Amino acid sequence: MSEEAIRRAVREGGGSLYVWEIASSMGYSEEVARALWSMRESGEIDLRGEGRGFAAYMLSPASWWAWLALLGVALGVIAALLVPHSPVQLEFIKVAMGAPSLFYIPGLALVRALYPEWKWKGFDEAALAIAMSLSMLPLIGITLVTVGVDLTVNTTLISVDGLSVALILIAAARRASYEESLRRG
Repeated sequence: MSEEAIRRAVREGGGSLYVWEIASSMGYSEEVARALWSMRESGEIDLRGEGRGFAAYMLSPASWWAWLALLGVALGVIAALLVPHSPVQLEFIKVAMGAPSLFYIPGLALVRALYPEWKWKGFDEAALAIAMSLSMLPLIGITLVTVGVDLTVNTTLISVDGLSVALILIAAARRASYEESLRRG
């Protein structure tokens, strides 16, 4: 592959492609990636987007799961704080809005925080997420009782949702760090 072909690939990609993405997208070997890297080092080409980090990861399409989980957490908080207790019809809405934030999202965030490198497939991830969420609920309940907080639907939802947000951010940061290490290594 000639240097001109490499420059053309970078231009056609808007200059935002990474070294290995340029080489692999064109079907070339590691030798081409090394040539691209040396051209980047010498300043002949500009590969914008390097050193992306957490903020760039959260703005990338790869973080769709984190945004969807945060939306689920927001629905859980809205259910806990804004839906009144009295009418039976509204209790069903509260349960429907709060169930994912109790029984799925905390486990999903924990699994993704523990294994940022694993590419999960549908059922495996869902089963682990539900199992981890169910195993975390008693621990959260014991913690709330120990610190003297009454166990109500609202306190439970808010506690679990707070933990979920922390775990989502940790998982996203670990995934961003993992992807960065892949880019460098």
